[in-house]
Amino acid sequence: MNNELDQLFESPEEWLNALPKYQRNLVSRLIENNHGDLDEATALYLNLNTSHTAPFGAGSKKSIFVDKVKKEFHNFICGHEKYSEERQKFIGEIKPLHTTVVSGVSAAIAASIGASAVYLAPIIVMLFMSMTSIGKNVWCELYSDDNEAEM
Repeated sequence: MNNELDQLFESPEEWLNALPKYQRNLVSRLIENNHGDLDEATALYLNLNTSHTAPFGAGSKKSIFVDKVKKEFHNFICGHEKYSEERQKFIGEIKPLHTTVVSGVSAAIAASIGASAVYLAPIIVMLFMSMTSIGKNVWCELYSDDNEAEM
């Protein structure tokens, strides 16, 4: 990813500001109630409402949905050619802001997982927060294809 985007990975909390207030408040409470455990907060978010997901993402298969979101997020952030055009839009056409990046990533991967971009936005924010906490390169390595079973 371009150095221009590195500024986005300085503070995990900044990602929350990319969400509308109603989602920001919900995600903040989920994170706080789970002592900062972003994976648990994501799981609880999915339990709140699954009406905007494709059939494979609802019910007992929610972990498959989360795994698919993480995989597509990884592909987007860590350089998979599938998303090269979308990444270039961020790098070449705009000065990326947290809101723009969250919206763009959510929209780019929504079709691949059968969910609306609005529904995905809080999940994408929590993934960015997780990545920012440990660093983009470490996150990409942790969630690489070699470690896919752990996703």
